[in-house]
Amino acid sequence: MFKFVVILSFILGLASLCLCQLNFSPGWGKRSQEECKLNTEGVFYIYKTIQNEIKKLIECEKLTR
Repeated sequence: MFKFVVILSFILGLASLCLCQLNFSPGWGKRSQEECKLNTEGVFYIYKTIQNEIKKLIECEKLTR
């Protein structure tokens, strides 16, 4: 009996430490109605940066041959 009380007390102690709150909004799980806006300037900058780095790597490769 003592063992049961100790285990039960331990489980209740752990349960008291575990608290959570769950909120569901009306739009939960639905896709956003807003259109995805892509920053084309940022994408173009990344593309040009990668392109320039590839050109540098190609030039380095040519020089080492």
